[in-house]
Amino acid sequence: YDNATLYNDFVLNKIVEQFRNKDAIIVYLSDHGEDCYGKDVNMAGRLTEVEQINLRKYHEEFEIPFWIWCSPIYKQRHRKIFTETLMARSNKFMTDDLPHLLLYLAGIKIKDYFEERNVISPSFNSNRRRLVLKTIDYDKALYQ
Repeated sequence: YDNATLYNDFVLNKIVEQFRNKDAIIVYLSDHGEDCYGKDVNMAGRLTEVEQINLRKYHEEFEIPFWIWCSPIYKQRHRKIFTETLMARSNKFMTDDLPHLLLYLAGIKIKDYFEERNVISPSFNSNRRRLVLKTIDYDKALYQ
């Protein structure tokens, strides 16, 4: 786990350095979380059995790394987007909302784009229910 994390950080650093002096924005998210070194956890890795899922105990599996990086040039040229990104730091994001963010950043306008699902939009709906396995309300299960 430690070596995989170290290597991932190494690769991400190389990508950021590649774009540091360009008009660039980078959106990163992991494809899964990992339950390792978590509180009161007697296992490491990911759960594969649905009936074992206890969100309060295994939320590390559902909390994935997600960040947006803007180059200095991008910050200057796209001040509005950079500011929106800073303002959205505490928004509760779900990966199924990612296309709305990417469409916005790319300037693509289609009928299937919804501003309330774009995590950096001032109109983002942070009260939208985040469901796990289609039925479990993530925020209610985690914070009860």
